[in-house]
Amino acid sequence: MRRAEDQTSGGRLGMARLAPVALILAVAAAALAAGWGRWGSFVLDTGRELEWPRRILRGERLYSDLRYYYGPLAPYLNALLYRLFGVRLEVLATAGAATGVATALTLHAIAARFVGRWAAVAPAIGFVCVLAFAHLGPEGIFNFVLPYSFAATYGMLSALLSLAFLLRHHDSGGAAPFAASAAWLALAGLCKVEPLTPALAAHGVFACAALLSRRLRWLHVAGYAAAATVVGAVYGFLYARTGPALFRDNLGGVLNPGSDHFIRQVMGLTDLRENLVAAALSVAVLGCASGVALGAAALARSARLRPPARAAVVAASGLAVLAFAASLSPDRPFRALPFLALGAAGFWALRWWRDLGSRTESLPHLLLAVFTVAASLRITFAATPAHYGFFMLAPALVWLGVFLFGDLRRLAPDSPWTRRAVAACGAALFVGNSAAATFSSSRFLAERTVHLSLPRGTVWLAPELLEPAAPFEQIARAPPASSLLVLPHAAAINFLLERRGCADGMASHLPMEFYGGYREAAVIARWERDPPDLVLWYKWIMRDMGDQLFGVTYAVEAGRWIRAHYEPVTDPYAPIVLLRRRPGAAQRAAPPAP
Repeated sequence: MRRAEDQTSGGRLGMARLAPVALILAVAAAALAAGWGRWGSFVLDTGRELEWPRRILRGERLYSDLRYYYGPLAPYLNALLYRLFGVRLEVLATAGAATGVATALTLHAIAARFVGRWAAVAPAIGFVCVLAFAHLGPEGIFNFVLPYSFAATYGMLSALLSLAFLLRHHDSGGAAPFAASAAWLALAGLCKVEPLTPALAAHGVFACAALLSRRLRWLHVAGYAAAATVVGAVYGFLYARTGPALFRDNLGGVLNPGSDHFIRQVMGLTDLRENLVAAALSVAVLGCASGVALGAAALARSARLRPPARAAVVAASGLAVLAFAASLSPDRPFRALPFLALGAAGFWALRWWRDLGSRTESLPHLLLAVFTVAASLRITFAATPAHYGFFMLAPALVWLGVFLFGDLRRLAPDSPWTRRAVAACGAALFVGNSAAATFSSSRFLAERTVHLSLPRGTVWLAPELLEPAAPFEQIARAPPASSLLVLPHAAAINFLLERRGCADGMASHLPMEFYGGYREAAVIARWERDPPDLVLWYKWIMRDMGDQLFGVTYAVEAGRWIRAHYEPVTDPYAPIVLLRRRPGAAQRAAPPAP
C-alpha cells in the first residue's frame, strides 16, 4: 500500500515539475506556428548568416576568404547543419527556433532557483513573446529564429547556461556543474563579445568571492585554465592561418572608426536625452506596478476583510497591472532595467561584504545582477527588444522576475495574501508585456502576405518588399554558374537564388566596411581579379549609417568602377538596378579619380 502511495506521490511530483515546462513549450509552439516563414530579411544581415556557412562548405575559409566580425562557432556549426540536413533556409530557422526554446528553458531554470518553478514561468514566457519569436519591427532580424547574427543568439544561450551551472555549483559544490559552467564559458568565448562579457563578469565575481572567502579550489583554477586554453588554442590556430588580418580586418571590426555612428546609435548615445526620458518613464512604470502590488498586499492582509474580499483585491490589482502593461509599448519596461540591475548589484555586493552570515544567500543574487548589468553594457541607454541589442535583454527578464516575485515581497510583511498579491501583479506585468509584444508582432507578421518559393527556401514578404525582389526573375534566368554582387548588402539573394556570391569576401559594403585589407582600392582590385557577372545595386539612403548612399557619399571610386564596367539590365534610374558585365570590361582599368 505504501509503495503504491509513494508511486502516486512521485507521479504528482513529476507532473508538478513538468507542467511549468509544458506551459512554456506550448507558448513557444504557438509563437512559432504564428510566425513561421515570416522572420529574417533577405536584404539585411540574415544573408550573411545564411550564405557564409554555405561557402564554408564549398571550401572557403573564414577570416581569410570570408570576412567575419565574430567568433567562429556559429558559422562552422551552421555549416555542419547544412552538411547534415541540406542547404536550405529552413535548416537554420529550425536551429534558431531550437536555440530560442533552449534559452527560454534555461532562463526558467535560473529563475526557478530564486523564486520557484511556477513564478519562473513568467520571465520565460516573456522571453518567448518579446525576444525569441517576436517581430517588433519591419526588418524581422531581431529574434532567435533568423537573427541578424547567430553568434549573438548561440553566444547568449552559452553564457546563460554557464551562469545556470555556476549557480548549481554554488548550491551543491559539485565538480560536474562547475566543469559544465567552464565549458559553456569557453563556447561563449567562441561566439561574440557581448554574451561573453556577462559570463566573464559573473565568473570574475564568483572567483573573487571564493578567493576572499578562502573557498577557491584547484577545481576552479583547473576549470578556468581549461576554458582559456580551448579558446586560446582556437584563436591561435586561426591567427596562424590568417595572420594579423584575423584582428585587423575581422574580429577588430567593431573598433573601426567608421563604425562610430552605428555604435553610438545602438548604445543610445545619438539620442541620449530621449533615451534618458524613456528610462525615467520605465522606472515610473515599474514603480507603479510595484506600488499597486504592495498596496494590494497591505489591503489583502487586513483583518477587516473576509477571504472573498481579499481575493477580489488580489484579482483587481492583477487585472489593473495587466491592462496597464498591455497598453504600453513592448519595450517600455525594459528601458530602466540596466540601471535598476546596477543598483541591485551594488546592494547585494555591499550585503555580501558586510554580512558574513548571509554570503551564501547574497552571492547568487549578486551573480545574477552582475550578469544582467554586463549583458546590457552596450545598450544601457537603448535597452529595447526591437534593435540590435535585443538578445542582451534575456537575463534582464530573469532579474525582473526575481525582483517582482522575490525581492518585492520582502518589502511587505510575509503572509499568504501578501505573496498572492505580489505574485498576481508580477505575473500580470509579464503577461501584459507579452500581450503587447504579441499584438505588435502580429501586425508585422500579418503584413507578410506574399509567398515566394525559392530554390533554397520559402519566405513570406510584405507587398512593399516586392520591389527589392523585382529583379529575381532576371537573376534566375542567368546561367547557374553566374556570380552575383549585391550592393550595399543583401547576401541572402545569392543564397536563396542559388547564385555564386562575389569573391571579394564581403557580406556587405556599408560605410564602415572599407578599412584595413578592405580599403576601397583593395576591394576594386578583388573585383578586377574575379569580376562578378551580375551586380544588383540598391540605391537606398541608409539612415542607420548617417544617411549614406553607396557610390555617392561613400565608396565613390567603387561606384565609378561599377558604372564603367557594367551596363543596366533594368531601369538605370530606378532605386534598384540590375547590371551585367560589359563585354571585355574585365580587362579595362578603373577610370582615374577626378
